[in-house]
Amino acid sequence: MTRAVLVLLVVTAGACRSTPLYRAPVGNTAAATYDAIVADGDRIAEEDEALWRCELAMAALRIGDEAAAFQALHGASRIMGTLESSRRENRRAILGQEATKVWKGDPHERCMGALYKGLLYWRRGDLGNASACFKSGLFADGHSAEGAHQTDFAALSYLLGWVSYLRGRDEQARFSFREAAQNAPDNPYFADPRPDEDNVLVVAGRRSTDCSARSARPRES
Repeated sequence: MTRAVLVLLVVTAGACRSTPLYRAPVGNTAAATYDAIVADGDRIAEEDEALWRCELAMAALRIGDEAAAFQALHGASRIMGTLESSRRENRRAILGQEATKVWKGDPHERCMGALYKGLLYWRRGDLGNASACFKSGLFADGHSAEGAHQTDFAALSYLLGWVSYLRGRDEQARFSFREAAQNAPDNPYFADPRPDEDNVLVVAGRRSTDCSARSARPRES
């Protein structure tokens, strides 16, 4: 059975700012917004590069340029997931003191970046890196400003379950599906995952950066 993941991403970058980094375009279209973000790349300060790349990735997804979106997210993730910075700077990154450091995103922004990048890896057929991204997102979701461990991002768990099933990691798939259902008990698709029967997974986003996923049963040809 041929399986596919269909990504419908219309989500804005989850930035902790009241206004975007780029100058608002004259035309209110997805293409105009993308062009405006690209044009402003040279004036973006170094400490805002990751945020600019996240905004660029979201704009690229809206116009259907997955290659540009992947490149932008890959560059952002190198900054947002930097391990060479000091322990104090890493702590500030978690606390989200945006005005005093290089922007690396808060936990939710990091896990959303991991989700999008994982979906793009999946679309390329690279299930191993897709799985690694979803796991990275769940790890990021487990760190809040108060240091509490949450790890309750149901969509990430569900996606990890699907990818794990496709990779033959049945135990990981069962665990992830169960985790998704526990964290989103009102979602009927999470409560009854059937990756062995479904042949299409649709992932849709909203401007609030909420993300949902649903699967579709194979149709008779």
